[in-house]
Amino acid sequence: IKDRQSPLRWDLPFRLKSEVTWDDSLEMLKDAQTAMTRDHESAYGRWKMQTTAKVLSFEFSAQRGTWKAGEYDGFHALWSGARDQWRKEISVKPMTTGEGS
Repeated sequence: IKDRQSPLRWDLPFRLKSEVTWDDSLEMLKDAQTAMTRDHESAYGRWKMQTTAKVLSFEFSAQRGTWKAGEYDGFHALWSGARDQWRKEISVKPMTTGEGS
């Protein structure tokens, strides 16, 4: 919101948690795991994405509070950063015989 004048107020507790798993015939490559593992924390909340060869987990929470009009960009950055990470595509590959994690 350009030139916001009124305070920002977030009254609802909000938490989103998601976990994606895949069967033993697939694995996520190490470089993809590293690329997908990210987090961000601020006064407005936090989000975190973690990966292993078999699991992708994501958690987002927004803090309740009232902030000055000029702080809207920081609040929005938390939500948009979480959304951008959430929307990334994951890369898994078939396991070859004899491989395991």
